Amino acid sequence: MDSGIIIALILGGASIVSSICFGLIPSIRKEKLDKMQTKVNKMIKDIHFFYNLEQNYIQELSEMTGKNKETIKKDKRTQIEKTVGYSLSQYAKPSVTKKEIINK
Repeated sequence: MDSGIIIALILGGASIVSSICFGLIPSIRKEKLDKMQTKVNKMIKDIHFFYNLEQNYIQELSEMTGKNKETIKKDKRTQIEKTVGYSLSQYAKPSVTKKEIINK
């Protein structure tokens, strides 16, 4: 076999391998990251929605009972934490979710 053909075959194979390594794999990774980021954004919006829902219910309960809103919130969250066995993480804070939603 001629040495030019062997070199061409080697370079062709190397070209295919490099296009897979530098083209296909990063695009698959980017697609996965984009899907995850979309899910995270939806979850952030859900947290913000549930926080607003909680605020509305606390406001109504405060008006009906005459108790302070902060006291009601702490009591109900403590009650749910004891029932479920899990408390909200730092990512569920409204100030964090508002910044995340505004930045997206």
